[in-house]
Amino acid sequence: MVTDQNHSSDNTPTEQEVIRYEKIAKQIADMDSALSEKMEMLDEKMDNYYSEYKRSVKRLDRDVGSLEIEEA
Repeated sequence: MVTDQNHSSDNTPTEQEVIRYEKIAKQIADMDSALSEKMEMLDEKMDNYYSEYKRSVKRLDRDVGSLEIEEA
């Protein structure tokens, strides 16, 4: 029985398949790295927005407090 190189009975990947899988693995690793960087940047932005929000709330609380004192 003659076996085709692409359909060998032992299911061992060919050199071309290994190269292809390595390229795919590298692309996935690169995408993961890029996404991790973007997630870090977004996380930092969220922290900055939240800090600004907290400062704004404190400022508004002070303003409301001073208005309540003036009304009394």
